[in-house]
Amino acid sequence: SVVRPRSRRTWRVPNAVRQAFFDEPVRCSPSGDPILLNVGMVCPRKRQNELVAVARELNQDGAKFKIHFLGMATREKPYGAQFLDSVEQNRAFISFPGFKPTGELIQSFDAASALVHVPSEESFGLVVAEALARNLKLFGFKVGGVADIVQDVDGAELVADGDWRGLKNAIKSWLQAGAPRLESARAVMRKKYHPEVVAARHMEIYREVLSKRS
Repeated sequence: SVVRPRSRRTWRVPNAVRQAFFDEPVRCSPSGDPILLNVGMVCPRKRQNELVAVARELNQDGAKFKIHFLGMATREKPYGAQFLDSVEQNRAFISFPGFKPTGELIQSFDAASALVHVPSEESFGLVVAEALARNLKLFGFKVGGVADIVQDVDGAELVADGDWRGLKNAIKSWLQAGAPRLESARAVMRKKYHPEVVAARHMEIYREVLSKRS
């Protein structure tokens, strides 16, 4: 909107998902209780403490699952301290493996059944695309670019921002149905976000711009 008076045309090209998420074949190895993942630095914007409350309610309702939080947390800030205390108090179904490098993150995706992404604000939401590239089920809030990412992905479930009850009910229904993973999300992500696809689109734009200048 800001540059519109000076720009004759604007091209929208997404970020690429890292090659490793497509190079490695999906090795689905869920065993035991279904594993839910939440990935990101522990902070108010990512709302891990609020998600812990939802997980606690599901556990109290008798749902069988585990939730793993991947990322970084510190007791230096109240939000992080509250989160770490909650992990200690609910070790039966909550764990905090901490930060994972790419290879181990992919392994965590393949060992899990779903990603739960509940930020208060979001630009692109790269972790969502990465998880879908591994055919993980997705639960999340309809914020930022997440809705764009899940477009055309059968089975991805988004609820309105802040609808914790709707999120809980969606997860509960999925668990009762056997916690199935997605089947076609990987193909959709490859078509939209594979590095070669994004690079090719950039080349098309460059050629178009150069042809008009000449």
